[in-house]
Amino acid sequence: MKYFEMPGFALYALLAAVVGYLLGSVSFSVIASRLIAKDDVRNHGSGNAGFTNMMRNYGKLPSAVTLIGDFSKGVAAVLLGGYILSKLSPDLKILGEVIGSVSVFVGHVFPLFFGFRGGKGVLSTAGAVLIIDYRIFLILVAAFAVIALTSRIVSLASISTAVLLPILVFAFYRNDGGLKLLLIYSIIICLMVLITHRENIKRLLNGTEYRFKRKGKTE
Repeated sequence: MKYFEMPGFALYALLAAVVGYLLGSVSFSVIASRLIAKDDVRNHGSGNAGFTNMMRNYGKLPSAVTLIGDFSKGVAAVLLGGYILSKLSPDLKILGEVIGSVSVFVGHVFPLFFGFRGGKGVLSTAGAVLIIDYRIFLILVAAFAVIALTSRIVSLASISTAVLLPILVFAFYRNDGGLKLLLIYSIIICLMVLITHRENIKRLLNGTEYRFKRKGKTE
C-alpha cells in the first residue's frame, strides 16, 4: 500500500504541517524588539523580521535572542514533524521532517501571529537541515561563513548556501533510496530562499547591497 493511501495519512501530514507553521509563526525578532527595545524591528532598516536587521538596529542581545529562537524553532519543527509521521509508520519519519521544515519556513515568512510579515527563513531552515543531515549542515555553515566574511554581504552568503543545498543533497544521497524526496525538498527550499531574497538579488546585481563593516573600520 502506498503511504499516502494509508488510513490517517492526510491527517498526520496536516498535523505536522500545522505544527511546523505555528512554530514558524513565532517571530523571535519581533518579540525581542518589542520586549527589549519597546519597538518593532519591521519598522526599521530593511523591514525584515530577521537576525541581520536586528543586528543593524538593536545590537547583540536582541540579535542573539533572534538567532537562537529562529534556529531552535527549525529544529523543533523537524523533530516534531518526524515524530508525528513516524507514529503512523517509521518509514514516514523523513517525510515528516521534510513537511516540518517547509512548514516552519512558510510560518517564518508569513507568521500568523504577526500580520503575516516575517523574515526570510534562513535561520529556521538551518535548524531544520541540522536535524535532517548534520553533515550537510556543517558544510553549509562553513560555506556561509567563508562567503560572508570574504564578501561582507550576508544576503550573498544566504543565497549561495541555498543554491548549494540541492547540490549537496544530490552528492550525499545520489545512491540512496531517499534521494527523490530530499532532492525535491532541497530544491523547494532553495527556490523559497531565492524568492524571499529577490530584492537582495536586485541590489547585488546593481552593486548596492549592504556590506557589514569590519571591526575598527568605517564605510
